[in-house]
Amino acid sequence: MKDKIFLGRCGKNCVFFDAQRLYNSHVTILGKSGAGKSVAAQKLLLEMVEGGQDVTVLAFNAHDCLNRETIYEGIRKDFLQNSIYRDLSNGELKLPLFEKTVMPNGRMKSDVDIVMSLTDALSKPFALKSRQRIMLRKAIEQVMHKEIYHKEGIAAIGNQLLALGDDVAENVYDKMYGIFGHNIFVDGNDFITQGKINIVDLSYLDSDSQAVAIEVVLSQLWNMALSCQIHKYKNVYVFIDEVQNIKYSTSGMLSILLSEGRKFGINLILATQVVTLNNANPTQRKMLQSGLVLYFQPSDCDMNMIAKMIDPKNPGQWVMELRFLNVGEYIVSGPIIIDGVEAMGPITVSGVDVDKADISAEVTPDHLDTRCHFVEPPQENMN
Repeated sequence: MKDKIFLGRCGKNCVFFDAQRLYNSHVTILGKSGAGKSVAAQKLLLEMVEGGQDVTVLAFNAHDCLNRETIYEGIRKDFLQNSIYRDLSNGELKLPLFEKTVMPNGRMKSDVDIVMSLTDALSKPFALKSRQRIMLRKAIEQVMHKEIYHKEGIAAIGNQLLALGDDVAENVYDKMYGIFGHNIFVDGNDFITQGKINIVDLSYLDSDSQAVAIEVVLSQLWNMALSCQIHKYKNVYVFIDEVQNIKYSTSGMLSILLSEGRKFGINLILATQVVTLNNANPTQRKMLQSGLVLYFQPSDCDMNMIAKMIDPKNPGQWVMELRFLNVGEYIVSGPIIIDGVEAMGPITVSGVDVDKADISAEVTPDHLDTRCHFVEPPQENMN
């Protein structure tokens, strides 16, 4: 992975994201629709994979922001050259959902482990009730025992639900019709390619089916981490756009990866329009604890709340800064590097058509833009 990921400029100074020095490398991107979040995310993903095989990106295209034609024109050619698109409706996402793997303690995953894990991943986004979960679990057990997933894909679970001849099972089938009808997962082990932006197209699915697809794929990624298979990909970044539209539970994979993913080199980049201050939802609280937060211009009703997130002691200054942000400008909060100098946010950054080629050779704190807060590097103990 590059030592520094270029973000944009603060005044005349180049600003970089330094993932190596952050407590966690999660990134949260906040702002209203049309503020420039999607283009900034596209640039960030491309920066991460360019120049080597150390970073692998898994990106969910749920709201068309990663469609080929919607990639920002200035980076479109390079972005597409570094990307692999997988259409779930064409059987292009191959997941070994019933594969038995060895856990860190040396124990092989049992049939019960696999069935319960898949039942959880499929049921949580739909908030299935007890009887519905039982029917789903029975169908998954039948697919495992008959060994038909490798022939029929995830549609096999739908077929087994109907075969149960139960009204509750049919209700579960109806809820998940988009998943089974499109047969979004087939057997195999080809869903992520190292050193590429791996784009999973969910844009044609309904929101519930999108949530299930994300939960299942993240669950597979987590299983790879627990079984030590993820290390071959080194640094993995997972991008999800418009997170506020995705149904997620406090015990779901998104929450787990926010807490535990960094231990295994799995980092999240989450773009959202809404995060509520003092929200009781622990997943949203974890998002605000990301190592790097990019605050784009919010809606007028959220302006004061976002300013308090940026600086609780002096929100008034940041209300004005937020109000006059242009499209593509944002306030960065977190440890960053400004032309080789360690700095702490918040600072205002412009990512609009900036050139990083003319980075100055030497920079001192006196040369930094006045909005960039210089942090003296720690002195080595010479004793």
